[in-house]
Amino acid sequence: RKEMYGCVLFYLYIEFGEDGSRVVESAQRKLCKELGLFGRLRVASEGINGTLSGTQTALDSYQTLTKLQLEKYCEDNRVDIDWKRELHPLDSHAFANLQVRLCQEIVTLGILPDKVSFHDAGQKLSPKEFAARLSENPSNSL
Repeated sequence: RKEMYGCVLFYLYIEFGEDGSRVVESAQRKLCKELGLFGRLRVASEGINGTLSGTQTALDSYQTLTKLQLEKYCEDNRVDIDWKRELHPLDSHAFANLQVRLCQEIVTLGILPDKVSFHDAGQKLSPKEFAARLSENPSNSL
C-alpha cells in the first residue's frame, strides 16, 4: 500500500542571529533531503518559515526533529512552532523541488528585522478571541 503525501506549513519567530541562521539553513537543507521533502524554507536571523510536502511519516519526523534542532535557540528550550498540516492527503508531492534559502526576513514585508522586531508584536489571539474583539468595536483595527 502506497503511503499518502501531505503538506506542512509553519513559522517561528526566534533569534538565530547571523551565525545561527547559517547553521539552521544548512541543517534544515540536510534534514529535508534526508527525509525526501520538497517545498520552500526561508531562514533568517529572525526565524524560519516553511511550506513542505512529503509522506505523512516524513512530515511527522520533520516536525519532531525540527523542534529538537531549534530548542537550543529558545529560552527554556520551549519551541512553540505554529504548525499547519494538510488535512486532505495527496498522492504525490505538492512541490517539484526543494528550496532552502537564507533570507533577510522570513515573511517578505519590506521592513528589515533591525527596523521592526517580533519582540514588539501584539497579543496573539485565537480565531474566537479575534472575532469577539472585532465584534466589540468593528471600527477599531486590532
